[in-house]
Parts: sequence; C-alpha cells; structure tokens
Amino acid sequence: MPRLFRCGPLEADPTLRTVTKHGKAVVVTPKVFEALVLFMRSGNRVVSREELSGALWPGQVVTEANLNQHVSMLRKAVGDGAAGERYLLTVPGKGYQWVAPVEEKEARGRERRWEAWVAGAAAVAVLGWAGWWLARRTEPGTLRYVPVTRLQGSEFQPAISADGTRVAFAWDEEGHGGSQIYVKEKGSHQQKRASGGSGSCRSPVWSPDGRRLAYVCTMQERAEVLISEPGGATERIGELHPPAYGLAARQLDWSPDGTRLAVVDKKEERAPFQLYEIELATKRRRALTSPPAQDVGDLEPRYSPDGRWLAFARQKIRFRHELMVVAPGGGEPVTVYAENTEIGGLDWGSSGKDLFYSSNRHGEFRVWRVAWKGSGGGTPAATELHGEHPIQFSMARRAEEAVYSMFHQDLDIWRLTLGEGGQGGEDWRRLVASTADDSMPQYSPDGKRICFRSNRSGEEQLWVSDAEGEDAVQMTQGSLWPTLGRWSPDGKRVVFNQYGMQTSYVVWPDEAGRAPLKLAEMEHPSFGADGNSILYEVGGVVQRRRMEGGGGARIVLHVNGGYPTASSPDGRYVYYTGGRTDPSIWRAEIQTGKEEKLLEGLLPGCWACWALGKKGLYYIGASTATGADAKLMVFDLTSGKARPLAEIPPPMPPLGTGALSVSPDGRRFLMVRVNRPNADVIRVEGFR
Repeated sequence: MPRLFRCGPLEADPTLRTVTKHGKAVVVTPKVFEALVLFMRSGNRVVSREELSGALWPGQVVTEANLNQHVSMLRKAVGDGAAGERYLLTVPGKGYQWVAPVEEKEARGRERRWEAWVAGAAAVAVLGWAGWWLARRTEPGTLRYVPVTRLQGSEFQPAISADGTRVAFAWDEEGHGGSQIYVKEKGSHQQKRASGGSGSCRSPVWSPDGRRLAYVCTMQERAEVLISEPGGATERIGELHPPAYGLAARQLDWSPDGTRLAVVDKKEERAPFQLYEIELATKRRRALTSPPAQDVGDLEPRYSPDGRWLAFARQKIRFRHELMVVAPGGGEPVTVYAENTEIGGLDWGSSGKDLFYSSNRHGEFRVWRVAWKGSGGGTPAATELHGEHPIQFSMARRAEEAVYSMFHQDLDIWRLTLGEGGQGGEDWRRLVASTADDSMPQYSPDGKRICFRSNRSGEEQLWVSDAEGEDAVQMTQGSLWPTLGRWSPDGKRVVFNQYGMQTSYVVWPDEAGRAPLKLAEMEHPSFGADGNSILYEVGGVVQRRRMEGGGGARIVLHVNGGYPTASSPDGRYVYYTGGRTDPSIWRAEIQTGKEEKLLEGLLPGCWACWALGKKGLYYIGASTATGADAKLMVFDLTSGKARPLAEIPPPMPPLGTGALSVSPDGRRFLMVRVNRPNADVIRVEGFR
C-alpha cells in the first residue's frame, strides 16, 4: 500500500510527491522534497552531509554552498524554528538530525486524492517562481537574476535583442494554448503587444539591428510567418504547415546579415519537420535538411553569429533529441551531441566558437556549453544555469546577458464518462494527478485497473492504480524508460518497449519480485488475442512473435504497417496506424496478411490515441495537426462510418504523451490533458 509520513502538522506523500502543512499545500522543489523524505525516514538518526549529497545528486560533485542552500530551502518551506516548531537540527561535524517524531501511515483514498489535487494546483500556480529559485543554485556573486515578467499565465520562448535592451516573448494569458508576442524594454514595468497577426503567435526573433520582430502565427488550418516593427506595420512573408499540437520548440531564426529567415516546415502531413531558408527579398525558399521519415523532425534553428552555420535540434521521439549543425547552403548535418535526453533550447555564444543547449542529461535540466570546431563538438561543460524543467533561452550577441523561461506542461489523466448509449451526459473528472507528469493510460481488460506512465518518482516509469486512480504502485524502475504499457488478455502481464530502442519487456504487476522478461528487436508491442503471442513493429513492418514458454520466438506475420499494434478480440485482425505522424488507421488479416485502410482523421502524431472497443474503433480526431478542434470519435467497423462523441478541451498534450483507453462497457474513456501552464521570463546578467 502507498505510504505517507506525518510529523505534527506536516504530511509528506512519497507516491504523489506532495507536502501539506495544516492541510495546506507546501510548494517545494523536487530535490528539497527528496531531502524531506530522507530525513523523515531516518528514524531520528544523524544523516551525514555525504549521505544527503549522494541521495540528492548520485554520482555528482556538489558544492557546500549548493547543499547548504537546499537545507535552508527545506527549513524555510516547513517553517523550522517558526512559532517554536523545530524539525531539523544541525549536528556540528556530523550532519543533520530530524528531531521531531514521525509517524508512517498508509495513504487514505478519497481524502488523499483531494489533498493531492490541491497541492498539485498550488505547485503549478507557482511553478515559475520555483523554477527561478532553483536556477539560482550557484556560487554567490557569479550571476545576477532579474525577473522580466511575472504575469498571469505562461510567458515562454524569450528572445533578447543583440544589445540586451529589449526582450520579446510569447504570452499565453489564459493558459489554453493561444498566445501573442509582447516586448518589454529593459528597466520598464510595462510590456507592449508586438504581434499583428491573428491566431496564436509564437517563436519571436529579433532582426540583427533590433528594430523588427519576426514570428509565426497559427490558425486552425495554416500558419504564416510575419515581420512587424513594434508599433508599426506588419509584413506577411509566407505560409507554413501548422506546428504539431503540444510542440513548444521554436520555428524561426533571423540570419546575421538580415537577408534570410530559417523556418521549420514540412512537405506534407505525414512528413517530418525540416528546415527551410526564406530569402526575404524574393520570398523564395529552399530546403536545408532532410530528417528520417520516422523522426518528429528538425526544430530550434539558430544561426551562428558569422552566419556560416545553422544549429538545430533533431527530435527523434519525445525524449530523444540530437544537437546538430548544418551549413546554410545545405548538405549533410554534423551531429554535435546525441543522447537519450530532451533538448529544451539552444543558442550560440557571441564569439561563435561555443554552442549552448539545455538538456536533462544528468536528470535535471541544465544549460551546457560545447565547443564548435567546424566539423564536430568537444565535451559538454556545465554552466550555472539549471532547473527542473525544459529551459528555453536566448543570448545577447553584444552583451553578457541572456534570458530564459522554464516551460513545463503538467500532465494529468482525466476520465470522460458518457451517458447511456454513448449520448450526452458528458462528465470530465481528473483521475490520476500529481505535480509530476502522468500520461499514457490504459485500462486493464476487466476495467478494474489502470496502467500509466509517470515521472513522479524522478524518472519515467510505469505505474498501476485501481480504476479510480487510487493506490498507485510503481511497476518498473531503473533504466527501462517505458513508452506505452499494454495489458495481456488475462490482465496479469504488461508489455512495453524502451524509448528509442528496439527492445521490449514483459512485467507482472502482481509479482513485485519477478524480473522483467526481455524481448529483443521489437517496438510498439501488444499481446495477441491468445495471450501467448506479441504483435509488434520493426522498421515499418508489423509482425507477430509467439512466446513459446516465455522464451523462444517464431515470426508468423509480415505486413506493411506502423505504430502501435492491437489485436481484435477474436484474433482475426491486427490493427495499427500508418506511421508516427500518419493520420490513418489500418488493419490486416493475420492469416492472409491482407490489408485495408479503415479511416483518415486521427490527430497526427497522437499515435496511441485510439482503442478498440465493443462498439467500434475509438480515436481522437482533428482536422489539422494543431488539435484545436479535437474530438472523441467512434468508427463503426460494420458500416464504415465515423461519428463524434464529445469535444476535447484544448490544449492537447505534447507529442508522445497522449493515449486513449476505453472501459469494457464503452462508456468511460481515459485521456491526457494539460494543466494550465505557468512560466516566467528571467534575465541573467553576467552569463557568457
């Protein structure tokens, strides 16, 4: 059973990673929370500084100032010393001792859920403040942090002018995915709107002389590149394919000579994003990169100060990005950095000899510096700027200043219940929620349990709860990095594959001590109807492999197909999508391999947003890649017709996090929704 710790008015829940005091949420950073739980579990013994440091930053060298800072933050958060309350005692020369009595108890059901929601809402409301404070963990006097914005909603994708005097940013005031471009002068207390387009506007970038702004505005069916002089006229440069839903990466940069724009676009809906260059004088464009068809694509273009190079991030899947550089004339890109990590943003140093990028390569996001040698990069070196969430940043070309924002989209799992017969009576309820990301839900075959993915323990793993989202237990751990967990027909096993690898595993939710069974050379697996075979995909080919006694394998099916697989209850068909961003869903007869396309209209990129049910094939449909008009749809397998069941409120979750699951009675649906994001823009003086 899930446990929680009580110490007087304090309560800490390690499963939901929440802290309350007198029933009210206490906002702490993840590292401070880990320290609190460590002390509460210590049984009043002295915890050495070495033990504390090793628990919070395993395998890393941490300064005394950093450790002291976290202890100070913990004491301030819990009110140590206030009103006569004492919790944490410093033992000179030895470490720290939690001196107040701690009671360990089982987590309660409904009450714990409500407290978790309250704590989660409070944490989201002050996320920008927490991220800013966390980023200040550095030696005193090294950098100076100055808030640029403290607005309601989310301010993100900041861009600083070359001289550092003006900052442009996207502001989503309502938190529903619609934003506009604003500018704030250094020393001013007011921001002014700069975008002159309709729709949602993002990706601001300054011209080299700092007089104009280029940005992208997205409508439901198209996007366009605009250039505005703040307070002046707006010029339309050209159209782009609308960016994918939930994609927070920049789409634009301005060449140092002022004659060109690098933009992110794609050839068609099914194609990955690639980089193009637009000549401003003629408005002609040319392609610069050609990413593999299975990738999300190339994002975050950044010209070097001398204009000789263009850096960008190639997104393979959600958590796997590669830092690359290409010549503006095109050609084969050079990989500077490639690991199974996420890149939040990138930029060049003013000399053009260094590239800076934010990455969670050691568990938390940090801005790293890597030397650019014209044909490759050196070893990344850490900078002082770090925090818990993806860091979007911009560096001034002629000043030792930068601006950044920590953009975080908190994900929760919601349940939609329809009325009898699937008509009317729509009821949305937040079911699985924490201050971390909870995604990829899947009902068990009997509808009594939910398998989902969460990073509430500090790493992305699979969890299992009951049908109400209660009593959640972590099912996987370590370096498995699961994607989507799929149940066996008997509900006793779950199969999944690792991010970016052709390796899958079977785990047993009810057998905690049983080691995972490794299944090599397969992606996007699911169980066959017989429960003793695995359907999967490798290289665009759907296959079936029998688990003979859990060991040997025999491939019996080859058909052209894509992402994830699902068997019909009678074992006659295998269902799958046309590809990672393909909006079509197909099926093939397992005995003959005969294929047929069932439908078009799946939200592109939401490859797990469909499910087989008793009344047909359910899916999240949308007319464009933005997902602005997303609906829950059902496709009747007999008539071949689709009809809408319910509208899905925006914004849609990021790529690689959304999934759809339907209960056995066909009335309840699990989906992922985004909490209202909060992010602020911070100026860093002395950063170089």
